[in-house]
Amino acid sequence: MGPRCHFWILANTLDRGRHSSLGPSSDCAPERRSECPSEWCRVWNYLFTSVVAQIWKSGFAYVANLPVSNFIEMAKHQPSCVDFKKESYRWKGDVDYRKHPELYRIGKGEQGVLTVEPYKSEIGQHWRFKTPQVAEESAGKIFSMFQKYLKERDFVGADMAKKYLNMGFTRSRRYANWKGGKKWTKSTGGQDKQECGWRLQVKGSGSAEKAECAEIFKKYFDLARADKTYLQMKEMWKKEIEGK
Repeated sequence: MGPRCHFWILANTLDRGRHSSLGPSSDCAPERRSECPSEWCRVWNYLFTSVVAQIWKSGFAYVANLPVSNFIEMAKHQPSCVDFKKESYRWKGDVDYRKHPELYRIGKGEQGVLTVEPYKSEIGQHWRFKTPQVAEESAGKIFSMFQKYLKERDFVGADMAKKYLNMGFTRSRRYANWKGGKKWTKSTGGQDKQECGWRLQVKGSGSAEKAECAEIFKKYFDLARADKTYLQMKEMWKKEIEGK
């Protein structure tokens, strides 16, 4: 029995479960609607129709490698940046993190990559992925900056350089997966107001050239995040600065 057959059994089991132990769906019988936790049902239906469809289409192996943000986006039916709140963002654009490195926090993924100065200006000017050749030059330059920051014992700079390599990979993949790099498009809908909102575009309509760019950045990103000096500095930073 293949993974999709197992998934089909699981999906039917879960679908039955949402009408019993997990609570009825929004289209449940009138006599049971009073028991229905509307917020839960709304989220469940989004997850069931969006995430489950993606699993069925691509298989478990693909979905297992998706970041959590992808599931959150699919559940909300909108890109994560829509809910971005600048005032509560931990990284501030008006802080000189070279002068005040103690204010820097590692965070997750690429957080702070477009905010933390002066590293944003120093590294960002070299960040390109138009073609594989451009991507190789860009990633190579940023990796050399990463090594330079390590030699200077500048952890913030090294961490930011690593994040730019990561962003080169993720952004290139976005252009490889979706035409024009647009994962979502804004739909104005028609007369039906329910059709308004964000729509996830068809995956696989992007550029094969950008997939090659992504692999180039990933090669350097993997080297950076596995660097022993970087890992030692990161561990010390977490203990001494972030208190973790």
